[in-house]
Amino acid sequence: AERGVSDLQAAKVSREKEENKAKSSEQKAEEDVMGVGDGAFELLDGAKPFVVRAAVKLSTKLQALLKEKVFEAAHKAFMQTYHTTTAAKSTGRAQCGLKPVELMDQAREALREFVPFRSKVVATEHIPTLDMVSMFGCLAEMYFVSSEYEGTGQLRYILEGTKDTYACSLKNIQAAMQKLGLDKDGKKSSDVDVYKFFRHLTEEQVSKSGLTVYKLAVRHGDAYYLPSGWVMADICGDEECIGLRLAIVADKDIVKEKNMEAMIEIQDQGSTKHLPNMKKIVEVLKKQSHGAGAFIQANQVFSWTLDVADSQEMPVKRMLASHDCSLSEGPRTVQEMLNWPTRAMAAVRDIGQFDTWLSNLTGGLIVGTHFSGLMTAEVALEQLAHATADILERNGQTSESEQLQGRLLSAWTCDQLQESRDLAMAWPESRYWHNAGGCCFGNIFDSSTDEMLEKFNYVDQARDEGRGQNAVQNTQTYMFRHVREIFEESACFRHGTFCKSHEYPSPKGFHNPLTIEVAGTPCVGWSILGKRQGVLHDSHLAFLTWAAKTRLAPPMLIVHECTAAFPVSLLEYWFDDKYEMYSMVLDPLWMGHSTQRPNRRFTWLIRKDFRFTGSVEDFKEIFAARTTMLADAFCCAPSDVLQEGLNASALSRGFVPQEVSKVKDWSIYYPPGNRERMDGHLSLRKRSPDMLETPRIRARRKVSAETLNMKHIKEYPIIVDLDQNPGYGPSASLQCPALVSHGTLHNFFRKRCMVGEEVAVIGMRPSRRSSASVSV
Repeated sequence: AERGVSDLQAAKVSREKEENKAKSSEQKAEEDVMGVGDGAFELLDGAKPFVVRAAVKLSTKLQALLKEKVFEAAHKAFMQTYHTTTAAKSTGRAQCGLKPVELMDQAREALREFVPFRSKVVATEHIPTLDMVSMFGCLAEMYFVSSEYEGTGQLRYILEGTKDTYACSLKNIQAAMQKLGLDKDGKKSSDVDVYKFFRHLTEEQVSKSGLTVYKLAVRHGDAYYLPSGWVMADICGDEECIGLRLAIVADKDIVKEKNMEAMIEIQDQGSTKHLPNMKKIVEVLKKQSHGAGAFIQANQVFSWTLDVADSQEMPVKRMLASHDCSLSEGPRTVQEMLNWPTRAMAAVRDIGQFDTWLSNLTGGLIVGTHFSGLMTAEVALEQLAHATADILERNGQTSESEQLQGRLLSAWTCDQLQESRDLAMAWPESRYWHNAGGCCFGNIFDSSTDEMLEKFNYVDQARDEGRGQNAVQNTQTYMFRHVREIFEESACFRHGTFCKSHEYPSPKGFHNPLTIEVAGTPCVGWSILGKRQGVLHDSHLAFLTWAAKTRLAPPMLIVHECTAAFPVSLLEYWFDDKYEMYSMVLDPLWMGHSTQRPNRRFTWLIRKDFRFTGSVEDFKEIFAARTTMLADAFCCAPSDVLQEGLNASALSRGFVPQEVSKVKDWSIYYPPGNRERMDGHLSLRKRSPDMLETPRIRARRKVSAETLNMKHIKEYPIIVDLDQNPGYGPSASLQCPALVSHGTLHNFFRKRCMVGEEVAVIGMRPSRRSSASVSV
């Protein structure tokens, strides 16, 4: 048990001797790590970082994870897309939560084998927000998977490439700052001060303070551990500083090693202006690593001393159970929030609608999708299935006779991705979810007749010849008039034969099932990406195919989301005779989030033979964005949570915590950047007082905690905070902070998720047909 990992002890030797030691140590390390017995990492106290060479050879769970087709698909998809994100362009790296949930759980279990002292952590309730698994990518072709373990540190496994990580304990940095006279009146510096000091670290400061920085050189197949309370800078490729992160544990302004109070992350790398500072850090670190022994090579010293007596328990503070949210976790990115699959998921996830869903689920649940699009539909369906199972389990459906069943009956893909097909074919079964052998089709056009395909080819040819506009119009007219003749059976991958591709037939044993179709239509032709080609864009034929299929089996409600320039006349052409239609264009602020996103057009289509108890104004009310930011959410929380959250917010902003009753301007606790946006909206409100009642305005009010109550929030909606700390917030009966923090909008006044999906299950009952279908 005393073998295998580095203690990172300082070794002041010449560079030549150090290099020779590196070669021999590296070979010895692999031998030692290979021989580490079960539980060896349990004896580590987690106070220092360490590297595990060839970690994949030690863990059968990790080996199994890397062989999973779903993991390979997720890795491949991430590799192909991450470099196009804003984060990657500005910081050189990008992060994405590992999905689906089952894959994240599998990865977490594999990485936990290398977490030190895990059985020594004080037994508390599980903290999902501090036990996440994410995939990272760097522009220099390096990928890794990272996992937090109950807030006690981070374990990373390198998938591809090599990189260097420079890490320094927060405690040592504070001591160095004190030695340099940068402390505040003899007090230890706060986490914000430490962060700024490290970002602007100079060679002279390193030399004078004697600061010790650890260098961890890792490569493909290695794993390494970083404790909480350590500042780190990642570099890849010798030139570019990939990222800088400060993960600290704070107790007022004093950070105590091995005293886990609450995890606060400060990530201030959203702008390219920080990149020069990061590069300077790398230059300083490299110079020092070749000079005095200020830097310890983590891969060069392998004498490990284990002292069980030093292994202390790591208590993790947990909010009271009464303050926890019982809703399922929502999307983790803004893109997920805006994509159409989340509309269906949120309806199931809404705890306020359990009774409605239970009554509709009595006869079973059928779900399917027309469009794939980078596997978003498949992932949405999978989460939908698990959310439904959760509803059934919470409502006491325990015996087989009482058990409600859901079945995946059909899943189309429009791009024939192998990953999409694999996921649909290997649909996970659970106690409440049974795969009834539903169909799995390929391209959405595969179900069209030969005659229809010839017309599609005619459109392509006419487009090239400059006659595309008339060709598209003629094709649309033909499809509308012959909608029942142009679709037929399509090749089914699951059954190996031809099956009906435009129906959701109810299987034996299902009585009046609830049918949900997760679907969205291509609208790229009306966006910049589609060069504003409109109906002449290749994707428009897919829209026509979807519209024709939808007319064959019209759902009860369609919530159609697309780019703002998408012409409503196309929807009117196809559905005006069957549906009542309402449309409006919403900018991002209407939807309650503060990021710069394009305007979106939402159109609601309600089938005319259904009775709807609401009104058009109800639809607008849904999009009033009655959401709250972090500090304002505290005002409606119990007093202890309010003060606790206020203290955490103040510390992360570098303020002295105030008593709740003395706070006059809550906007100072808003996340960086949001206060400026609020000032802008306030100015707009002053210039146009008549706009005060519109949902477009997000008013910032300087009021005390006593006056900021439910009535005030109802009258003055404000921007939701997508970057808030998910560890604090109001009680579950008012709002779900976890959903908001992960990017899902939440209606504070209505106490549920805010977008149009709640209409799908409220006030609508079929008046003629026995089954209901919701297309979202």
